Amino acid sequence: ERGMGRPATLEISSLSAEVCAGASFCGVAFDILTSEWPAFVAREDEYILAPSRFVALAGGEGGEGMLCTRASDQMLQERGVWPRYLSSLELLPELVPRTCWEWGQGSGLRPCPTYLRHCLLLSRRA
Repeated sequence: ERGMGRPATLEISSLSAEVCAGASFCGVAFDILTSEWPAFVAREDEYILAPSRFVALAGGEGGEGMLCTRASDQMLQERGVWPRYLSSLELLPELVPRTCWEWGQGSGLRPCPTYLRHCLLLSRRA
């Protein structure tokens, strides 16, 4: 929908986190102004925004924030945003499964390069 992905190589996914026992990851924490919060929530409507604690690398200060976590196709339907995702999937009839969230580990789905660049730029500012 936003024209950022590469459907031919399945580089169409956004980035989120989900609970996985014994696992961890490096990410970037950033501040969102209170005045920008409504726009952030609207833009990230495919996620569950969950409170999360984080620790800093190299002795920096940790804290608490909100983490974009895995949702479900059902939640997108309940929020009324499923038609937007379905219309994007219909542009790619060869894609199976017809889902936003239920891709398996061996599916070949990869993050959209635009999202990866966004993460890289944020990490450089941290």
